[in-house]
Amino acid sequence: MNYYTLKIDKITRQLPIISIGANLKVASVNLLGDTELVELVPKKLLSFVEKIFMDIWFHLLKRT
Repeated sequence: MNYYTLKIDKITRQLPIISIGANLKVASVNLLGDTELVELVPKKLLSFVEKIFMDIWFHLLKRT
């Protein structure tokens, strides 16, 4: 079986790559019971979204 290595901050997970169609494969993640990953991902996502929002806001302010 092939695996995809997911690295987020200090967390590393080996996700199995599974077929979901004749020509399509995806890395499968099971979040049930993985509280470490479930708690970290929203924090990282929020920080990413905040940066994008600030970049857009700054760009819009420059246009006025």
